[in-house]
Amino acid sequence: MKKFRIAIVFFCVLSIAFHYGYRFVKVIFEDNSYPQITTTSQTIYVSINDPEEKLLEGVTAFDNKDGDVTDSLIVEKLSEFDSENKRKITYAAFDSDNHVSRAEAYLVYNDYVGPRFSLSAPLVYSVGTNTKFIENFTC
Repeated sequence: MKKFRIAIVFFCVLSIAFHYGYRFVKVIFEDNSYPQITTTSQTIYVSINDPEEKLLEGVTAFDNKDGDVTDSLIVEKLSEFDSENKRKITYAAFDSDNHVSRAEAYLVYNDYVGPRFSLSAPLVYSVGTNTKFIENFTC
C-alpha cells in the first residue's frame, strides 16, 4: 500500500512538472505578433461599378514572423453612408497563427448619386377611388 501511495505522488509531481514545462516552452516559442496593415491613403476613391478588388489596391499587410501576408487581406465590413456620402471600410488580415488585425479607411464613390424620389401626379384622391398612390412615385 505504501508503494502505491509513493507511485501516486510520483505521477502527480511528474504531471505537474510536465504541465508547467509545457507552459514555459509555449510562452518562449509562441508568436505574439499581429499583422500590420498599411494603406497608401486614408480615403479611397472608386467608381460604383468597380469590383471589390479595386478596394484592396494600395493596401498591404506584413507580419514579423510570416512576412508579407497581403494575400490574406479582405474587406471585412462596409458601413452605411454618412452625411458626406462617405463609407467606412474595414480591412482584415491574418497570419499563420490566426492572429487577426483590422484597419479602417474612408470610401468615396466618384459617381454616386443618392436616391431621388418624385411624384408624377398629386396625391389627391376622391373617396372610393381605387387608384394606387404608389404608381405616382418615380425614382
